[in-house]
Amino acid sequence: MKTIVFAAGFVLATSAFAADPKAPATPAKAATPPAAAADAAPPPPAPELDANMKGSVGTWKCDGGAPDSPFGKAHPVKAEMTFKSDLNGYWYFMRYEEKKTKENPMPYVMAATIGFDPGKKQLLRTDVDGMGMVTHLSSKGWEGDKIVWAGEVMGPQKMLFKETISRKGDKETASVLEMSGPDGKFALLAELNCKK
Repeated sequence: MKTIVFAAGFVLATSAFAADPKAPATPAKAATPPAAAADAAPPPPAPELDANMKGSVGTWKCDGGAPDSPFGKAHPVKAEMTFKSDLNGYWYFMRYEEKKTKENPMPYVMAATIGFDPGKKQLLRTDVDGMGMVTHLSSKGWEGDKIVWAGEVMGPQKMLFKETISRKGDKETASVLEMSGPDGKFALLAELNCKK
């Protein structure tokens, strides 16, 4: 008899617990996505990215100089720049590294990630450098033999940055780099000729 009472009490207690509104609900079973959605590949990389960046792939040797400016003393510049397509063709990576010389004791080094925003129909570039700064740039792409990157430098103070690159053939470019000073006016930062 005690066994029957205990069993009946257990059944009543568990059914009462199941009806308790404060009890945690049993999670619903997740819907299974349709097979087509589960197997869908991402869209292919934007063809505009390759059209604008493919010619840059490789290693470039750069020579040029930086004039006296609010950003430093005049000095010659020798650098190496490498471009490559990566991450399944969705991004291009660039690394620029100046050589340390007597005239350039604190060489500049930076890396960039370049992609394409299909919504805005423009190239996007994010630069990070060896001075702790981040620069966000955009460009409409090559227009004839010229491409212009423009955007903001995020550092101790916001500044505007602009790089104009002119093609001098398949294996040579000339770059003019400018940055706004505290007065908001652009000053020449450097001029470079780069060859593959």
